[in-house]
Amino acid sequence: MIYARQIESASHVGDFVVPNSYFLDKELYYRDKQGTYVRKDNLTVEGMIGVHGIRERRWSAPSERAKHLAKRAVEKLSIKPELLIAAHDEWPVPIPAISGIAQHVLGCGNAAFCDLITNRDLPGTVIAQALIDCGKYHKVLYATAPGVSAMRTEEQFDAIKFLEATTLFEEGHKSKRASLENPETIDFIIVDHGEMFESKSAFVKAELGWTEVHSLDVVDGCPGYIMAVQIADALIKTGYCRTITCVGAEALEKMSDPRHLDHTLYGSAAGATTYQASKEPGIICSHFKGFGHLWHYLRWDTGVPLADNTPTGPYVVMEGHQLYRFVMRALPIALNELIRKGAALVSDLDMSSVVFLLHQMNGKLIEHALCGFLGIKASQQDLLNDEIPERVVEFIDRQVPMSVHVYGNSSTATIPVTEDHARRGLIRRRFSDKPFSEVLAFGSGTKTLKMSAGAGFSLAGYIERL
Repeated sequence: MIYARQIESASHVGDFVVPNSYFLDKELYYRDKQGTYVRKDNLTVEGMIGVHGIRERRWSAPSERAKHLAKRAVEKLSIKPELLIAAHDEWPVPIPAISGIAQHVLGCGNAAFCDLITNRDLPGTVIAQALIDCGKYHKVLYATAPGVSAMRTEEQFDAIKFLEATTLFEEGHKSKRASLENPETIDFIIVDHGEMFESKSAFVKAELGWTEVHSLDVVDGCPGYIMAVQIADALIKTGYCRTITCVGAEALEKMSDPRHLDHTLYGSAAGATTYQASKEPGIICSHFKGFGHLWHYLRWDTGVPLADNTPTGPYVVMEGHQLYRFVMRALPIALNELIRKGAALVSDLDMSSVVFLLHQMNGKLIEHALCGFLGIKASQQDLLNDEIPERVVEFIDRQVPMSVHVYGNSSTATIPVTEDHARRGLIRRRFSDKPFSEVLAFGSGTKTLKMSAGAGFSLAGYIERL
């Protein structure tokens, strides 16, 4: 049996720290239930940062985009891979993932999904087939066409056009035209945008002179890095590649409206990891669940209009309250489901020693979700007042490295950045003799659980042994 095992990591965070006087003087707005932008009186950027427990954020230079951050993280690695996978959400890629809208419109249950930007060297059909051949999925719905790439909202989504551009991959059978007489049987949906959008992975490999390295972009919101590793695992297990580098990179503050409350949460960063074929277990199991009907929770839209009502944007627009409630309910369930999968496959899955690497979306939201996971009752107001149950405080300190309070939310970059910084001793533990740098060392045997939630809407995670 061949496994995908992590062998090195690196990261890069934005070059300068905010807040400063320029950012603190801004007027802040939020969207009410009718979608109208309303000024938030008596709340500054500084106050908003305090509410979410963020001391500072790391932002990139004005000219730096996700592809530049990705390059700076990848170049710190020592091993040249056969394939470079870049996960990002930078405009003009589709947000939400078109595959998530397809899942909702076509009625494909809670099938996992992602969008890809492929090239002629690595067609998306290879990835679709690998996801089946490695045993993860039975049926994968795959589509590629400019018309599909142009679909941005539920109103624009054309189910017939999507089906015309779709091929259904089935385990043990040749590809055939899709038929959705029973859409519940679809396990995974992929929309391949080919070269329609700019490829960040192609930029990175060109900048590094890696002419012989294949490249691929994953577009799946905050779980993009998780999905990149999922694809790497499938390609390694099926023998297509032996060494794959996955990078999550985001300059999220450049994609958000600087006059919106959400802008206070975002930062810039990139994290990269290399996975290699191994006879020793690395990635143990994974869990992916899609909620395409929530596509409007996180999407491209116009921002706060100017004084003359001129629209601004496009910006990433988030329905914060709805997202908070959804993640608070869904994340504990997803964590437990993933743990059950892992316990069924390995006998030594000791929950007291598992390190949880969670998407750093919001410090208070993580605390609230972990209360649900641990079966502890706590109100959102209590957490906002820093009345955090002692058991949760200890659990986070021992088993949940946190970086959001220092670096902000950098979307798909947060998990690899947090892991690398904890591995390098930049995130410390108080209630344990062993530092994270020792616990997360390569070859330590420590089991890590990685979980993220994001645009589309999807939950994605996996358990791996270091």
